[in-house]
Amino acid sequence: VARRTLLHRLAGHSEVVADIAVSADGRLAVSASDDSTLRVWRLAAPTDDDDDDDGDCVCVHVLAGHSDRVTACDVSSDGALVVSASDDYTVRLWRSSSGEAVAILLRHSLSARDCCFSPDGRFVLSCSADRSLRVWRTADGDCLRVLRGHAAAVVSCCWAADGATIVSGGADHGILLWAGETEGHVPGAAGPRSRTGSFTEQHPVK
Repeated sequence: VARRTLLHRLAGHSEVVADIAVSADGRLAVSASDDSTLRVWRLAAPTDDDDDDDGDCVCVHVLAGHSDRVTACDVSSDGALVVSASDDYTVRLWRSSSGEAVAILLRHSLSARDCCFSPDGRFVLSCSADRSLRVWRTADGDCLRVLRGHAAAVVSCCWAADGATIVSGGADHGILLWAGETEGHVPGAAGPRSRTGSFTEQHPVK
């Protein structure tokens, strides 16, 4: 492993930084904090198209709107949108270029613990202490599917890079694999699957 050198120390949050996400092109990072905000940071030097000629890594937007700590964040594959999850039970969408709030996704009944975009950015996945995962359509914020299978809070979730599988981890010590996006089907519609590929039964991965 190549030796790493500290390049910058980014300051601004007043409480614990709970999560970090970086855009696919490496130009932006988003941080989520217990101070109830997110911050969008410019990591790369600006191009000729950028209005700001300051090449340093700087905070370009503070995303304020959550009423409790922000537990997780992610950046869409094209870098245009940010999604955040919070202990205020909400999942929120933001525009990375302006910091504008795009949508508030209101369906979880307890703390939203994690969130991520699908690889193509068309969907958002969130999980919650209410023991569920939810699949949302990015374009309009509609909740398309509720995924239930965990016996306790769902604390982490991710979408496989090929879009074919959703993985969730819970306080019940279980890891569940779910059918992801398939042509003509809502993501997660087939339900959880075991390691053998059966979509009819629910099994933790061991």
